[in-house]
Amino acid sequence: MEPFLLDAGGVFLVFPILILFLAIIVLIEGGILMLFKVESSGKAFLYSLVVNLASLGAGYLTLPLVRGIGADFTTSGSMLRWVVIFAITVLVEGFLLILLTKKKPKERVWLATLVMNLASYAILIIFFGRNIF
Repeated sequence: MEPFLLDAGGVFLVFPILILFLAIIVLIEGGILMLFKVESSGKAFLYSLVVNLASLGAGYLTLPLVRGIGADFTTSGSMLRWVVIFAITVLVEGFLLILLTKKKPKERVWLATLVMNLASYAILIIFFGRNIF
């Protein structure tokens, strides 16, 4: 199982675990959007759900490409897959948040996107740390 797919795909997990993790991430990332004053509470959580569903879809679409990265199953290959998935997630969520929050400063939106995904991936590491590399 590749735990980094939780944020960007979740293809290898049972459905209830995916839903639970998505709910936790939506709450945390919505809170970060409010903390960075990107949106108010209602919209922050809605936008968090929307961008996470979009990155979930991107994870499914890019899964065949990502699987081929570091296919020798070495530690460096696994880390490279994490970096690629993280970059895809940040790009998808960042561009979508910019579209959703047109009047907000782009720098603030990108910083919030980076922080919220660092928090999401930190949670992945906490839950699945021994299986990451």
